[in-house]
Amino acid sequence: MNPRSTPLRTPLSLVAGLWLLAACASGAPRLREGEKCRVTLRDRRTGNSFHLVNEAYGPREAFYSRQREDAATKVLPRPDSMQYLLDRLEECGFGGLASPGEAPSQAPGAGSYSITVERGGTVRSVVRGASDPPERAESIGAMVNVFREVYDGTYAAQTILNPGGADYFERAKRKLEQTKRTGAQPPGA
Repeated sequence: MNPRSTPLRTPLSLVAGLWLLAACASGAPRLREGEKCRVTLRDRRTGNSFHLVNEAYGPREAFYSRQREDAATKVLPRPDSMQYLLDRLEECGFGGLASPGEAPSQAPGAGSYSITVERGGTVRSVVRGASDPPERAESIGAMVNVFREVYDGTYAAQTILNPGGADYFERAKRKLEQTKRTGAQPPGA
């Protein structure tokens, strides 16, 4: 019998191995190669939406070279970037809080944010409601922060249609001010 292999060491190694296996298996289900995935953060007070997609939607270069009406969609640069985002959302409780389908784009007074994950033909969303219990509100707030962290950290040189020049930014500012005046902002938003 090997002096290093004691009867206690083998079960401890087995437990440690199983724990490590469970830790590696946690998070969102793995994306299959070529599987399209889009995660959307929607500010339900203003109706503004921001999207993160993986390269299954098309190469970043092709996507960014097309002129669009807004620059709200970013393509994640590496295949593991989307999996990272999905895993972080899952850690915040997305799987347990999400409902089937897409959340309505705008609903004054009904909640501040929604997050929608579209993948493999399935759409699931979470919505921050004005009367959510604190635990749910905190979980969804954490999901919003995770999305923003990845979105803000993703470089995107985009070409947008903007014939109005600086008025583009003034319109967004007026829309936000109007939302504040109408009281559409729920408590805790």
